[in-house]
Amino acid sequence: PRSSAVRATAAPMGPVPHSYLSAHTEPVMECGYRDNTFVSGDKGGSMIIWDLSRGQPKHKFRAHPGPITAIDCMEDRNTFITCGTDGFVKIWDPRAAGSGLVAKIPAHVTNAPPAQSRGPVAGPGRGTIGGRVTIAGSRSTAVVSGSRAPGGSSTAGRGVVGRTGPSSGSAAPASAPAGASCAISCMAMTSSRGSSSDASYIITGSGSPQDSSLVVMDLRQGAKPVSRWDHHRNGVYSLCLVGDQCVFSGDGMGTLLCHHLLESELDYPRSCLKYGIGASEVGAVRAINCLNGKVVAAGEDGKVMI
Repeated sequence: PRSSAVRATAAPMGPVPHSYLSAHTEPVMECGYRDNTFVSGDKGGSMIIWDLSRGQPKHKFRAHPGPITAIDCMEDRNTFITCGTDGFVKIWDPRAAGSGLVAKIPAHVTNAPPAQSRGPVAGPGRGTIGGRVTIAGSRSTAVVSGSRAPGGSSTAGRGVVGRTGPSSGSAAPASAPAGASCAISCMAMTSSRGSSSDASYIITGSGSPQDSSLVVMDLRQGAKPVSRWDHHRNGVYSLCLVGDQCVFSGDGMGTLLCHHLLESELDYPRSCLKYGIGASEVGAVRAINCLNGKVVAAGEDGKVMI
């Protein structure tokens, strides 16, 4: 169960708690840190920036009307990014006058008429493990391998992007009505430190059935959305940035997609997608990380794919 207290642990003491940071009144959902700067967000939408030397809050903001689903601090250690179930990305600077809010981006708020259906998809919980997948409408030409799920039933082409032909129980993803907010489920941010360019982006994913897109925002333009990737056919639950140019994302149907975050390709979202692979036999890909040049993905099937 989630707790409203945050534990700060000193590394030499191992698992023994060093102190308790208690200021949240709702369960803590997310936290982030950079150097000695620590920030946490709770289920009620409050964000707290902590003074770790004193164990006391430095600043507290009501960042979102509902749960904070992702939070991080930028390299300057004075600017903070929050995402919520309201579909907004917000940028905060406690040094700014007023509320400290310096930008509010409707990354996953639908202001346009509903998009047309993207075609039939398999029901949730059906993935293809280890199969390269064809991405409909992209330059990728990989095909699904004939892997099988437990029980021996073939799942080739089920639960993955670009499946050919409908299957029993298929349903087209519902579109969000104009003005609707879709919850942001994950966020990743590039770092200009050590990068060959000064590009700096925020990437967010939505876990909502009505919006399974990834949105790329350029911090050099005030976090303006510059590209939207609509290659997933189910809500996005996990994101991982490898270096500054490779983005992995996992969805609710067990699919792992790889995109290239190249500035020259952002105006052409289809070219950003490089390949997809089935990473979970049952349910969502919940965690992605990079380890010694290998991508590690874990899902609701209880397995880890390397």
